[in-house]
Amino acid sequence: MAMFENVVESAKQALNKAEEKVREGVETVEEKLRGKDDANPEQQARPEQPKGGQNEDAVELLTNDHALIASLFDQIESLKDKGQDSELRDGLYAQLQWELEAHADAEEKAFYPVVEKEANLRLQIIEARQDHDRMRKLVKELDALKSGSEAWADKLNELRETVETHVDKEEDEIFPAARQALGEARLMRIGAELEQIKETLTKKEGKRAGDGKSGKKTSEQRSGKSGSKAGAKPKGRSGKSGSTRKIGRQSTH
Repeated sequence: MAMFENVVESAKQALNKAEEKVREGVETVEEKLRGKDDANPEQQARPEQPKGGQNEDAVELLTNDHALIASLFDQIESLKDKGQDSELRDGLYAQLQWELEAHADAEEKAFYPVVEKEANLRLQIIEARQDHDRMRKLVKELDALKSGSEAWADKLNELRETVETHVDKEEDEIFPAARQALGEARLMRIGAELEQIKETLTKKEGKRAGDGKSGKKTSEQRSGKSGSKAGAKPKGRSGKSGSTRKIGRQSTH
């Protein structure tokens, strides 16, 4: 009987030692795994995901810009014959100016160079850049006219027609070719670059506005945080347009 009890006791001690070794082994493995994660440069250098638009690629972001620009044209045109809303109209026009320039600048820096090379669209991109130059020229001509005048309204309509023709070419030809040639992962990276360029422009304009050197909207005013109707965003992805063409048709994947 005493011998049996000694065997049982020895077995318990061996079992306890085995359990301790298992626990020590698990802790060692966990420490190694934590150390590996801490030493992983990719893990440490992984950038924070951008807020807003983080799940949209370059084509989607640019198409959304088209929709916003169409909405701004609609709102401005609805106020052309309402003198009491001249301040709101001028605010909307200032926002339109900013959106057109920021959109064109981002496209020319981050989107066009890649698409021109990878999608074999050299002639189309040359023409698209020329469209941007034409838009900038029309904006300068608008600035030289009295806001709300008949001449100003006619020039605004010319600008809208130029923008709509440009958008048709992008959404019908350039964007589908870019999606096919670049793929989703590449377009996501370009989309992040587009967002960064526009954010940089927003900060620059905000600083200039704070110094009294710019008449353009600050980022808060453009996003509608100022409480003004001038910051209104379009509903959905397509801008409501009064012309035969609509800016901002939804892109197809």
